[in-house]
Amino acid sequence: MEVRTPRKVMVALECNEENIHVLEWALDYIILPSSSSSLVSDHLVILFIAQKTPCTVALKESMITSNSFIDVEKNENQTVYGMAEQVRNMCERNNITYEMKIMVGDAKLLICEAANKLRVNLLIVGNHDYGGAKRLLSSSSSVSDYCVQHAKCPVMVVKRHQRGTKEEC
Repeated sequence: MEVRTPRKVMVALECNEENIHVLEWALDYIILPSSSSSLVSDHLVILFIAQKTPCTVALKESMITSNSFIDVEKNENQTVYGMAEQVRNMCERNNITYEMKIMVGDAKLLICEAANKLRVNLLIVGNHDYGGAKRLLSSSSSVSDYCVQHAKCPVMVVKRHQRGTKEEC
């Protein structure tokens, strides 16, 4: 039996409920849980990116492990809090070792910076599934395009489900 080294996989989520499918997909198809037949389980890093708004200015950069929860000041961001709780439940239900990091600012730059700094083996991001016309009219590249070009590790882009359908990949 071949012994493999543990992988560190980062799933980057912008702070809205539509992005939770990226983590669901990673848990279904990529992440090896502690209880799998593999001798070594994956370590999952979930990176939440919140846009800089008056609500998120009070949000500290926080590290969350399976034994602790979000360190947020009085004006906590309910979307981040709710998503973090949902993610924690998903990871614990699937027996995944994980940590969560929350950052506020430009998603493109922060995701690549964190992936490079943490030396992850794989970065998983979602996309907004913009059509060709909208992509051509946009003056800047999408977060997923930027990550593919600038991250120092392999990047996997998970397409968003069409509304009303639940198709498998």
